[in-house]
Amino acid sequence: MGITKAKSRAVEIKDQARQEGYKAGYDTEFQKGEDAAREEFSPFLETIHTLIKELNDFRTMMYSKEAQREKNKQLDKAKKEAANARKAEAKKWRGKQETPTTNSN
Repeated sequence: MGITKAKSRAVEIKDQARQEGYKAGYDTEFQKGEDAAREEFSPFLETIHTLIKELNDFRTMMYSKEAQREKNKQLDKAKKEAANARKAEAKKWRGKQETPTTNSN
């Protein structure tokens, strides 16, 4: 029975060594493939990164312009409202002066 156990243990060790060898080979080759893909796609990824940055900068610039336009629009509206209020106040004041006063003597 000792020989059978030794043979069984030898088979286990052999299988374990094979699995470790496969894993080590797989890991090494996988890393090589990953490095090759990274090298191959690096220019493409850099271009994508640059485009994203440019689009982000453009968006920021456009939001700034739109915010400035909106601020100017609100300022113009406030100026018009203030001018209309002054006109209404002046008209009201002139109306009071033009109203004849009656003296009850």
